[in-house]
Amino acid sequence: MEASSTAITLIDTNTPSSELEYGQLGPPLKPLRVNMPPPPRHRGIISPNPSSGDSGASSLKPSAHSASQPPPLPTRRATGIEPTGVASSYVGDCASVTMSSHDRKSVGTSKLPPPPTRTIALGDKLPPPRRPPTPESEDDSGEEDDPKANGVDSMPDTTTSSRKPPVLQFRSAEWVEPKIHVHPHSGTFVASGSNVVVGHGEKIKIYDLSMAETPVLALDTKDLRVKDAKVTCMEFRPTAVKADRGVLLWIGMKEGHLFEIDVRTGSVIAAKHVAHPHPITHIFRYGRSMITLDEGGKMLIFSPGEDGEDISLQYTQPRVVRVTEKQDFAKLLDGKLWTAARTEHQSHGYQRCPIIRVYDIFNPEITTGRSLLPTEHVGSVTSATIIPSQRDFVYIGHEEGYISIWSLRTDDDHPKCIEVVRVATSDVLCVEGVNDRLWAGARNGMISAYDVSQKPWLVTNSWDAHPKWPVLKLSVNCSAIERNGKLCVVSVGRDECLKMWDGLLGSAWIGLSFLLFHSHSAI
Repeated sequence: MEASSTAITLIDTNTPSSELEYGQLGPPLKPLRVNMPPPPRHRGIISPNPSSGDSGASSLKPSAHSASQPPPLPTRRATGIEPTGVASSYVGDCASVTMSSHDRKSVGTSKLPPPPTRTIALGDKLPPPRRPPTPESEDDSGEEDDPKANGVDSMPDTTTSSRKPPVLQFRSAEWVEPKIHVHPHSGTFVASGSNVVVGHGEKIKIYDLSMAETPVLALDTKDLRVKDAKVTCMEFRPTAVKADRGVLLWIGMKEGHLFEIDVRTGSVIAAKHVAHPHPITHIFRYGRSMITLDEGGKMLIFSPGEDGEDISLQYTQPRVVRVTEKQDFAKLLDGKLWTAARTEHQSHGYQRCPIIRVYDIFNPEITTGRSLLPTEHVGSVTSATIIPSQRDFVYIGHEEGYISIWSLRTDDDHPKCIEVVRVATSDVLCVEGVNDRLWAGARNGMISAYDVSQKPWLVTNSWDAHPKWPVLKLSVNCSAIERNGKLCVVSVGRDECLKMWDGLLGSAWIGLSFLLFHSHSAI
């Protein structure tokens, strides 16, 4: 047929195969149009060698073997080459070859899992395309792209740190470590000079470590003329009289009461009953002012008047400021209140960061706080401090071993996170700025002193302060410099022990100078 013809000639499958072998095709079939449906599929099997003269009947007679087998699977419809509805049959020597069920290739028996899929919602940003690494850059950039490798490289240098505990003693005689018990959960303490006051429940114990390691006074809340009241927080009040500095103590109660006592005699000087409607959680001292905070978010600010006289718990009228209630962390830094809750987090990319709120409580025009977020993923806030030698920065300790650095001197006068440093693999539970060092207490009982003036940070001292017990709190006893000529740092651990350390690390420096002297002498 001509190439331009639109009809397709089909071979009659009923013609015996013997005639097909010698080219005897029989009468031509009528051309079929393209849109005609295909002929029905025959159920018999064509035999190339018929046994009888009736070729048409013999070719359609099923054999005994084929009767026991299931019918063959339908052929897959051709796409793109043959027109729809037209079936082409090719009969030859291989027409009688049939595929048994054992010879067919099983489909879907692979045990490999399906390939991963990614679902992208409408409007989501597509991920960046993956670029195959070049052989030259594959080896060089492997360590740089690994965040764990970068974290190890940026960890503080501990190669030259001293492991000797800088123990502090107030008496020159034979020193015995004081056994001061502080309850790890509900206990509170405060230190000024050689005086240490510990409160827990209804008990208040006053120590004078320059005289003895045992309490010199033991008070009960009944002595304060209140019944069944429990101590929650304490702080020494500032005074213009030098002799009264570090001895006039404010005590906050769970019932909202405020008391002022003289630790020299244990007498009550003033009281303010039900000053707060909720349990008092914090008492801060800033300059000549005193600030009290309760669980409900009510804050009282006691500031001296225009005459310059000292504040009085009984006569000074406080100013009320409202903040967020039930804060797990709160501290007064640079005249502003920094707070954070353990349950508050904000999505930061694919990670979560704690929300830090800063209140300018001494500015009456600003009544709301400002929410801040770290620049990187860090754990919940545990503590915060300012290093005296670097007054423009706040260092915040976090869980998971991070310390975030915040700049206080910015264009908009709002603190801004400028850097995040990981100092340990465990949680940083407390931090304190001591002289020119940053002290940090860890969950494993270690206290480390960091020199933050260089990068990476340098660990100058690291010792086991509370063996195998977390360090819960660090506090600087600044009054000890004036009264005793010592910079005292107090730590409390989960082992319920209060310990004191030399903030100047004098013993460690003396030991280091001794080693350097002998090493130079040997040379």
